[in-house]
Amino acid sequence: KNKKITTKNTHGTGCTLSSAIATFLSCGKPLKKSCELGIKYVNLAILTNPNYGNALKQGFLASKNDLVVSFDIDYFSESFLNEALFLEREFTALTASKRMSASKDDRKIVRKLATKLFVLILKTLFSTNLSDTHGMKAIRRVGVVEHIGKVVSTQDLFDTELLLRIERSNQLIKEVPANVNEIRPSVSLIFTRIPRTLFALMRLRFYLSREGLKTKTL
Repeated sequence: KNKKITTKNTHGTGCTLSSAIATFLSCGKPLKKSCELGIKYVNLAILTNPNYGNALKQGFLASKNDLVVSFDIDYFSESFLNEALFLEREFTALTASKRMSASKDDRKIVRKLATKLFVLILKTLFSTNLSDTHGMKAIRRVGVVEHIGKVVSTQDLFDTELLLRIERSNQLIKEVPANVNEIRPSVSLIFTRIPRTLFALMRLRFYLSREGLKTKTL
């Protein structure tokens, strides 16, 4: 048993715990030890104001294998993992899209509309060809090492920016359809996330534009 921590800094702790456990497992730790270390990591994160993006970043950096797979605590798939393990060498990353024609998305209409709007904004601001950047993904370690140090986004946009940077460097990303069955309500109110997400997207657009100007000057 672990001591209860009285705090409001608990958003994203489930995803952080699953990422931490997966990271320790990928480093060769036994399951029991991985769970113990994962719980310890989350407890420390809660005490220092957890950040979803930074937690993912540390997990990606700590991984040692050729392929880094990211699952949310309740958004995972054995078939996606098998697809990732046999990913063709020409692809740097694999993502599961909720918006492909073969996908099945059983979430509430509000969440589906939010995803559609988010992707529309991504396409407008960043000219991406990706149909979905949230959810399950697998990235080759070489792609992580090459781009992760440049990522400026934290919170919800960390993995989105990482994928955008991979795509902008002309590396290939493969998308596969996802089947989503919503088994619980969202832990965060979607309307409270919209202002934060819009601000983060504009901030990212500014940073990428500035990087583009520097590249053209060289």
